Amino acid sequence: MNLVQKKTPDYLPSYHGSTNKNYKLYGHYIISDNSRFTKSVHNNTLVVTWNGKKKTSVNVPIIRYYNTNLILNKQQITGRKHQYHLTKIGTPVVTQKKGKNTLVVSYNIGNWFLPIMYLVIITWISCLTYAVLKLLKKLKNKLQI
Repeated sequence: MNLVQKKTPDYLPSYHGSTNKNYKLYGHYIISDNSRFTKSVHNNTLVVTWNGKKKTSVNVPIIRYYNTNLILNKQQITGRKHQYHLTKIGTPVVTQKKGKNTLVVSYNIGNWFLPIMYLVIITWISCLTYAVLKLLKKLKNKLQI
């Protein structure tokens, strides 16, 4: 799997307007930088680790979407406090420390998500119940003839 990597993204956010060169930028910010980073999943979070030779800014090859939380070396970072900035396709540029660096990436779903999921489940159960009752009624009518 390390030899094969998808060259185009399914979706990229548009943080800075133009999307004309996003696929080229994806190759630059994600594909070419990816080899020195290790990615794993722990407790529903993406954990990205790498070793830094010195304290400097580094582009991390992941995409930050709207409700994404970033925790760099056990400290939550936000763009508001200038702790990182985003490239044109949404990859975070953070300040690494010398030595091992860890970026934990998680996503907060909105408060609206669970009520919508319950509504979808109730709708499916209602549709299936209606279909079964209609089928039973049809079978009952056939047996009476």
